Amino acid sequence: MVGELLRAMNLNQYSVSAAQPGLAVQMICGLKIPVPPLPDQVAIAAFVESQAGKIGHLMVGSRS
Repeated sequence: MVGELLRAMNLNQYSVSAAQPGLAVQMICGLKIPVPPLPDQVAIAAFVESQAGKIGHLMVGSRS
């Protein structure tokens, strides 16, 4: 998910020419990264945790 966000932000446009290409920190400091409101983040995390637990139980059960 983070990788997709970084690709969508097209950070190459902020790259500086140098022997070691990199990002100009001062150019990207002002970028806004959209995140859901905290209650939504908590709900998403709870859902992912519950699904990960189910998957873990299924994997354990399939090994026996």
